[in-house]
Amino acid sequence: MKRSEKLLGSVLLVSVGIFVVMPWIWNAFSGPVAEQESKLRTVTEKLDKAIGEFDIARASVQSMTLFKEQSLSSNAAQGALAYQQWLTDLAEIVAEFKGAEVTPERISPSRDNSYVAVRLRVTGEGTIEQLRTFLYRFHRANVLHRISGMTAEAQNNSSRPRLTIRLTTEAIALRDAPAKGPTLFPRSTVARVNDEDGHPKLELESVEGFPEAAPFELRIGQNYYNVADIDGKDLLLELDEDQDIEAAAEDIVELSVVHPDFKEIAITEYDTLIEKNPFAKPAPYRPRLDLIGTKSVGRGKTISLAPKVSGADATAEDVEYKILSELTDGMTFEEGKLNWEPPAELAAGEYAVKVRAAGGGLREPIEAEFKLKLTDVNNPPVITLPENLVATLGKGLTTKLAATDAETPAEELKFALADGAPEGAAYNADTKELTFTPPAEGEPGEVTINVTVTDAGEPAQTVTAAIKVTVQDDKAQFTFMEGVVAADAVPEAWLRDKSTNTKMILHEGDDLKYAGFDAVVLTIGNDFLLMQQADETIRLDVGKNLRESIVIAKLDPPKEEATNDDNADGPAAPPKAEDSESAESPSAATVKPAAATSASTEAPEPAEATEAKAATTDDTTESAEPTPAAAPAEKPATPATTKSEAPQPAAVVPAKDTEASPTETAAPAEQAEEATDAPTADSEGDSEEASE
Repeated sequence: MKRSEKLLGSVLLVSVGIFVVMPWIWNAFSGPVAEQESKLRTVTEKLDKAIGEFDIARASVQSMTLFKEQSLSSNAAQGALAYQQWLTDLAEIVAEFKGAEVTPERISPSRDNSYVAVRLRVTGEGTIEQLRTFLYRFHRANVLHRISGMTAEAQNNSSRPRLTIRLTTEAIALRDAPAKGPTLFPRSTVARVNDEDGHPKLELESVEGFPEAAPFELRIGQNYYNVADIDGKDLLLELDEDQDIEAAAEDIVELSVVHPDFKEIAITEYDTLIEKNPFAKPAPYRPRLDLIGTKSVGRGKTISLAPKVSGADATAEDVEYKILSELTDGMTFEEGKLNWEPPAELAAGEYAVKVRAAGGGLREPIEAEFKLKLTDVNNPPVITLPENLVATLGKGLTTKLAATDAETPAEELKFALADGAPEGAAYNADTKELTFTPPAEGEPGEVTINVTVTDAGEPAQTVTAAIKVTVQDDKAQFTFMEGVVAADAVPEAWLRDKSTNTKMILHEGDDLKYAGFDAVVLTIGNDFLLMQQADETIRLDVGKNLRESIVIAKLDPPKEEATNDDNADGPAAPPKAEDSESAESPSAATVKPAAATSASTEAPEPAEATEAKAATTDDTTESAEPTPAAAPAEKPATPATTKSEAPQPAAVVPAKDTEASPTETAAPAEQAEEATDAPTADSEGDSEEASE
């Protein structure tokens, strides 16, 4: 065998040995190591699994501890009431929903009775900003609850519509949770507020249930405050730059426990809901520049106006405003406001101001010109109040209203009744007369009628004044004619005011100025009395009151053109009676009405007329009204024509006597004289004898 062959055989043998023997040798050494490594891996996997299970168990324990803190009270009924009360405060006070209602839907225990689910429905109306506040404060509260459903519907199609909001919330009451108080979070009341030294502090009535150390959060009303330090019942607050304490003694303070996941989340992170408001209708681009504020100023006063852009997606912070026109004396433009304090020497009139707005979302700058008006001082009008106004129940009172004004003519002043005018008050703008008719069933006393007067200045000035009116009973309906007597052959008519028990004695020719009457006694018959009041002849029968007196004749108005001189001094034709059928009276004597004369329009008093004598008997009392004077010795002459301008008595509307005979009217003067000479009596029974 050759040497090369031997060499090749050796190489082959060595190669076979390597591939056959070496694996056996390797397995002999590496097998135990691999087995141990496999056991190590198995043990490591079991250890990792055990650690994982331990971590899960520990996390579960921690979660259960947190869940118990967040849970409602283990007393599910009490916890549901506390949660409903908290939700109501959140919707009504914090979010300020309009018409907020929180109603329970159901309380459902789990199958294993480990917890109870409490479900409630929240409804109300609010803006997108209010909804944002509700959602932020709901999720920030450390409560085991959630919103399971929510709907929001826009009430109108505008850029800022109000929303109809409906939410369904669910909260959990764990069986192993501690029993809590009647409220979801601890509560107290404010004892004192101290913010004098720049360190705002609150003193609470009690801090039971509150944390012993700061920081923590609390709620007073709709405001939330951060507590920086606590010392007993004293709490030091940490306020934001634009925040003030809005609290007073006895206000409710509620602890606000913050969810761990929301401690670093601010409400501004919810602003996307407002910026991307899905309910807002895109506003059309119609930019408009306005100058907000009153554009008229009186001399000696100051106005402040602010330019503002509307009709575009622009904010006041981003828009830049500039005054393009030359500023009038006294005008300044600072910090986006135009202030004007006109100097004394500046003439009254209109002054133009041109404003420019740019930026802030405007596609291009816009300009606008405004007129500012300077007016002289407009003094308020002065009302002239009528004095000593007296009204009678059921009767009308009329008085003219007058006022003066330095800048407005009297005819341009406008009167009106102020609010709350009494019943029966009215104002006639054409005649400028105030009428007042107190109800007949009203009560006597003083009544105030407030009237206003407005001038024609700029700005118009309005003044209110109170007119006092004394309302009294209608004495005419209580003043009766009791009878007719003869004293020394002189007939006397006896009248008595039963409201004051005042007796009056009248003679022919006397003046009767009482209870709204201003009349002259013409004739005293057996059972009646004739009086002349202005152009009316009035008859009053025994047993009737003054209000029941009747008008039996009226004088003809004086003619404008006089007759010939022969008739100038002669008597005029007799007056016409109102009722032609009552030309003659079947009763005792009557009287002829006073005749009119055409020579004079004056109304002279009777020649010998005086005031009637007032006699007070033992059973009467003195009257506050003036009493008539003594009777004349002779019969007065027939009075001449009454002047047409003669003053009428206030609110005298004689009532027709339904018991009087329709044929009773004036008779010839001769019959009147014979009748008055006959004896008289003070009773109706004796009057028939006297007539015979």
